[in-house]
Amino acid sequence: MVLSKRLRRATSIPPWAVALSCTLVLAGCKREEIRVYTAPKDLPPPTSEHASHSQRVQPHAHYKVPEGWNELPAEGMRAARFSVPTSSGNNLDVSVISLPGVAAGKIDIVNLWREQVNLPKASEADLASMSETVRIGEKQGDLFDMVSAEALINEKDKARILVAMVKDGNTSWFMKMTGEDAAVREQKPKFIEFLNSLTFDYGSHAAEPQTTSVPPPQNTNSGGKPAWQVPPNWKEVAPTEMLLAKFVVPGNGEEKAEVTVSVFPGDVGGVHANVNRWRRQIGLPEADEKTTKELARPLEGVSHNAVLVDMSGATTRVIGAIVPDGGRTWFYKLSGSPNVAEAEKNSLVRFVQSAQQPKQNGG
Repeated sequence: MVLSKRLRRATSIPPWAVALSCTLVLAGCKREEIRVYTAPKDLPPPTSEHASHSQRVQPHAHYKVPEGWNELPAEGMRAARFSVPTSSGNNLDVSVISLPGVAAGKIDIVNLWREQVNLPKASEADLASMSETVRIGEKQGDLFDMVSAEALINEKDKARILVAMVKDGNTSWFMKMTGEDAAVREQKPKFIEFLNSLTFDYGSHAAEPQTTSVPPPQNTNSGGKPAWQVPPNWKEVAPTEMLLAKFVVPGNGEEKAEVTVSVFPGDVGGVHANVNRWRRQIGLPEADEKTTKELARPLEGVSHNAVLVDMSGATTRVIGAIVPDGGRTWFYKLSGSPNVAEAEKNSLVRFVQSAQQPKQNGG
């Protein structure tokens, strides 16, 4: 299968997002009988900080394989993987991915998939109309169905993505089918049957609260958040499903900004990819690595390699901190009215600095 140049340009997607989007090109094997499997997740090598924990808690998926689907070896962040033959020979890819402790807005994740098929960004208000409710085992999840407007596969077939998501404790699960538009539509009923058959467990410690599936970051309070010092004029509001925290910052009149906090495993693509992700969000063109390096200034009083980025679009300013921490990366983003962002920049820096352990304050 040959993808068009436009689809191949899905460049600045971080590793966790690559796992979510996966590839459209997968080879199949010959196994067609319906069986029940247990697929242990093949986790990336843990850091020393997380090694003992990951040996104790291992996400597993249990499922019934639909007729005609061929199981393939799972790898990376995939808990399971399948190839579905098609009449054209361009097999569909089905992946099951578990991401413990990921904190990101649902709309951000959906927009990553939309980017894969060259669709424009959606807003929070669009989510309800874009999704349908689906049963994932005994849980209720969301199913998104996205198709490209143009031919992206072999430059003659549209690409379609079916993706379901559900949270189980502190673990986010993603089930995704990708391939030619017509073939994915044909397989959608079997995909839903597959979702209905899914159940999850977490090794020998499945009965433990799932908040243990990722060790607490930094110096935490009883809510699992860092023991940061929140400025008095910031109003904490309910975060979207996968954010760790969200604050609204009022300004003069109708001016306002918001602060969001999220955390991801690994380096999620590094500074270059994430600076460009923020640039796209405020309507700026992507920058080369030399430019993103210049934009990312060292952030003192935080962990090693922490940086602060300050960028302005036509109507929105983003001031963000990227903080590597023991095998994960924290993102603190202040975005909104340029005037409010300017007034709150120092408060954001102090907020980020207050979340660090005492031993890291001099780093």
